[in-house]
Amino acid sequence: MKALIIAAGRGSRLRPFTEDMPKGLIPLLGLCLLERIILSVKEVGIKDFVIVTGFKGEKIKDFLEKKVDALGVEYVDNPAWHRGNGVSVLSAEKKLKNEKKFLLLMSDHVFDTKIISIIISQSKILNPKSNWACLLGVDKNLESIHDLEDATKVEISENGSIISIGKDLSKYNAVDCGVFLCTPQIFEALRIKINQGNEDLSSAVALLSEQGKAKTVDISGNFWIDIDTFQELKIAEN
Repeated sequence: MKALIIAAGRGSRLRPFTEDMPKGLIPLLGLCLLERIILSVKEVGIKDFVIVTGFKGEKIKDFLEKKVDALGVEYVDNPAWHRGNGVSVLSAEKKLKNEKKFLLLMSDHVFDTKIISIIISQSKILNPKSNWACLLGVDKNLESIHDLEDATKVEISENGSIISIGKDLSKYNAVDCGVFLCTPQIFEALRIKINQGNEDLSSAVALLSEQGKAKTVDISGNFWIDIDTFQELKIAEN
């Protein structure tokens, strides 16, 4: 299995750190965000990576070649990095279209490695005989979510199926933690939504949920945080 990491964004709310440096290279307790994610994924036995770069992407390549074992790392440059994150995911299609399934993560999320293990433990659900195309890690402990207003909210059914997903939901009972296990069907869903003018990854997950192909995995009780601001960086440090 491969891991796809989206590291294309700039992170404008973290300026001046990101004035001349991609968000994934922001340091956190001796390791940059991207390096921390790679090491976490390697802990669960995944050794092959596809990393989508964009803003100052050459700095990510230079850094990883010096700091991390670069064997098994492939890069995809997304010149349209300023667009929705779904565009960055779709740009990796050629590298992953023949995979049965792959892990999908964001370079600005910090999380307990156990979250990956929990989601991968459900990977047998994604098989040619089943209808599922996407597993999404969700946190049901809403009171523990920092910046709930900006979080991607999810309404899930009793059996874990996704009813609806998006940042502006008024009815929800969980939050997307930014860790996915997908089949290549996600790329066709992205293509459809992007052609309709919606470039967010969550819109493609919503389409798969409408087709009965997206399911959640409960990771509640495990630490994770989406680092968009200096305050969130401070929380991660503590």
